Amino acid sequence: MADAPTPETVSSREEFRLGTHREGISAQVRDAAALFPTGRWGNLPGSVGHIVGRDGELAELRRWFETGARLVTVSGPAGMGKSRLAAHFGQEQMQARFWEGGVWLCELTEASTVEDLCQALGQALGVSLSRVGAGQEPTELLGRALAGHGALLVILDNVEHLLQHLPATVGRWLTLAPHARFLVTSREALRLDGERLLDLAPLGLPSKGQTRLEDIAQAEAVCLFVERTQAVRAGYTLTATDAPLVAEIVQRLDGIALAIELAAARTRLLSVEQIRERLVDRFELLHPGHRDASARRETLQGAIDWSWRLLDAAEQAALAQCAVFHGGFSLEAAKAVLVLPEGSPDVLGVIESLRSKSLLKESPPDGLKEGETRLGMYESIREYALARLAEARASASLMEHHADFYLALGRQLHERVRGAGGTEALKRLALERENLLAACDNALAAPPTPRSLERALGVLVALEPDVTARGPMGIALFRMERALKLAAQVPVSPLLRTEVLAARGRLYGACGQVTAARRDLEEARASFHALGQRAHEKHVLVDLCIIARNAGEIEAAWKFSQEAIGLRLEGAVWLEAYAVGNLGLVEHLRSGARAAASHLRAARRLFWMAGDVMFESGFLTNCGMAVGEAGETQEAIALLREAMVKATRAGDAVGHAIARLNLGCYLLEEDQALEASEHLETTVRLGQQFGMLIVEGCSRGELGRAHMAMGALEKARACLSEAVSLLGQAGRWHALRFSAHLAAVQAAEGRISEAQAGFAALTAIPELAQDAVLYTLVTLLQVALDLAAARAAPPESPEAQQALERARQRLEWARTVPAGAVSSDLRGALRFFERALTPPQRSSAG
Repeated sequence: MADAPTPETVSSREEFRLGTHREGISAQVRDAAALFPTGRWGNLPGSVGHIVGRDGELAELRRWFETGARLVTVSGPAGMGKSRLAAHFGQEQMQARFWEGGVWLCELTEASTVEDLCQALGQALGVSLSRVGAGQEPTELLGRALAGHGALLVILDNVEHLLQHLPATVGRWLTLAPHARFLVTSREALRLDGERLLDLAPLGLPSKGQTRLEDIAQAEAVCLFVERTQAVRAGYTLTATDAPLVAEIVQRLDGIALAIELAAARTRLLSVEQIRERLVDRFELLHPGHRDASARRETLQGAIDWSWRLLDAAEQAALAQCAVFHGGFSLEAAKAVLVLPEGSPDVLGVIESLRSKSLLKESPPDGLKEGETRLGMYESIREYALARLAEARASASLMEHHADFYLALGRQLHERVRGAGGTEALKRLALERENLLAACDNALAAPPTPRSLERALGVLVALEPDVTARGPMGIALFRMERALKLAAQVPVSPLLRTEVLAARGRLYGACGQVTAARRDLEEARASFHALGQRAHEKHVLVDLCIIARNAGEIEAAWKFSQEAIGLRLEGAVWLEAYAVGNLGLVEHLRSGARAAASHLRAARRLFWMAGDVMFESGFLTNCGMAVGEAGETQEAIALLREAMVKATRAGDAVGHAIARLNLGCYLLEEDQALEASEHLETTVRLGQQFGMLIVEGCSRGELGRAHMAMGALEKARACLSEAVSLLGQAGRWHALRFSAHLAAVQAAEGRISEAQAGFAALTAIPELAQDAVLYTLVTLLQVALDLAAARAAPPESPEAQQALERARQRLEWARTVPAGAVSSDLRGALRFFERALTPPQRSSAG
């Protein structure tokens, strides 16, 4: 094949464009060129319409052809917009009159042989092949015709079914016509020399969970939906109500242009919400399409059908069976799970063939080692493949292979999470969450047998670290409830059942369901004890300590922590760290931050020895809290920023949120209320996302304190009220302190009777007198009542002076309390009230 000309092989780009290379061409070429029409710049429609989201691809095509590319293939799955991109590029080039020989579009959907291909190209070029004489090949005649017309661009649209014929046609034309360029669309590469491949990606999607209209409206896929909706519903504009629904629609359609256009066309009759609801049967919803579309492009199903019919038996079986995977799969998984017809090639070879045909996609590399491959399916292709799998009647055995593979993998990863390599194991669990959940769901959907139920229980145990790290807790809880209910009727491993019971108790605790958490954990403790499972028993004792501590039952928490510490186990470094660390958290509440510090540092060191990066970063947060409560705010902020980074690296989104929440608290103490509020608003959303009431509730409470510091009393009251309501029994200690802040805000607003009632209720709580930190805080915050009384009295009156004096006395008392009664809340309140009692400085005259 001749080398591709470049700007360096001609005198200038202009000379290349005008075709001065035609000097000296042979008579044979001139004769063939005479068949080529003159005076035309191509056969594409003259106007260049708008194309959404493809500016980068168009720029790449221009660059490649301008720098000498001879053959460029635009590849991608059905409906991605390959043909539209190629036609748009051709229209641009034709209007610019860049190509002396013109720009020619040749549609090849109906072609099946070399003769068909040549006839289609001849018709597109206006070259008559009817005069081909004996012994003359149409391929040769077309090649010479192309050669005689200088620099031209030929667009061959839809060639994936003609790949075996392309070396003898396109390959030959590249040799015969060295100044011809070819732009080809295909669902797989042509594999010809010099080919450049542009793999067309889906249109850009909004971020998962995004709700803001301004952000959603910028996504390419949303822009296309809106543009096509406006074509059938004049005057349509994207609203704040529709935006999240449109975001979900385009996400579920994978950003595939054809699917989005077909969905938007339905807005002629359906609302956006109705379209979202009907996506459960996408192929019915997305039919029919444009009236002028060819049969195979008219529907999404028709487009995928075309690809299916081009596959051999092994490829069809593999594609159908790949639908059993959820959220992507590794090559190892494909090899273990898929069962191809007898005599088929190796599974990995078939999988590679499906990838090359754009029926599988490569997943993002997060959580993968360098060089690893993870594949997935676009959801529309997956639904099509599921229907084909159902036709094959092989899904039951396939799901068993799938469940066995992922249960074994889940167990391995679960064992590694709490030790060396734990970060990688946690990321792997995150990658396989959807497959593990699918294995669980399939097992629970089957008639309950000991084997199927133990599969489901085993998967739920394996998933706990991932759910704890990333949330939401609810995705595991309802499955655990179903599995444990069935386990009461079907004989299963007592140990496995108790492991799930304990895991459910921990997740209930994280969600703030204290009663349910305590019930499950106490039952699990008794069962582990009866089974002689001392390690599991120690774990659950610490879990019960956490529940009691969050409920404000400090003495009960202390008792559980002592029992856990007393249960000695040889070599159980992680469990010892867990017990010592939670002892430190209880000591923090019993005796203050300084008493807790040594236990927290010891726990962090033990987690480091065990290799558990996630818990090490968690106890870095706890150390930061202890340092901050001891008054070393700058050091606390540094530790918490470090903990956020470590938690993110470990894939621990929950740990990141907890560190960020506490960072907001100590930024607030440093009078950085605005920055603090930004962090706290984020952790409110994260708490909601995880389904963790204690994170959301504490974030709202601290955000209320931030609003109070900035003088936004109404916002402060709203946040604090919601915090108290959310926390309830889930975080009783925090609920009490936020109740005190709420009463102070009410007093500052002039809601005196509400504030008095709030403080009276707090002082009547028996445990208040036993908690030095809370007692001191509640007493000091009543300065807000004194200041309100002073404001209500006439200026300089005895009543006003007496109220101010009471306030000063409370402040003086709070400054002298023992260190164990001091908290960041107390220090913040002291500064706030000291400013309120300091008269404003008068500026000096002149």
